[in-house]
Amino acid sequence: MVDHNLIKHLFFFVDNLEEKLSSVKIVHEKLDELMSIVSKTHETILDDLTIIKKVLNQTNIEEEDDELVIILLFYRIFIYF
Repeated sequence: MVDHNLIKHLFFFVDNLEEKLSSVKIVHEKLDELMSIVSKTHETILDDLTIIKKVLNQTNIEEEDDELVIILLFYRIFIYF
């Protein structure tokens, strides 16, 4: 003979498990979306830092060039006197 209470409990258990698995799937999908956003943000930050580094290096080179020009000018002035 089939125990109807046992069947009801099993049905409830399976239904509950299905809901929990569905929730886990949703959380997993949201985490994947978040990881994608974090990855893109990381790439963007690295690109921006690379650009900043290039600008700073270029500025430094230009300042060194300016200093060299001033030194050369002083050197020419010194030689002429």
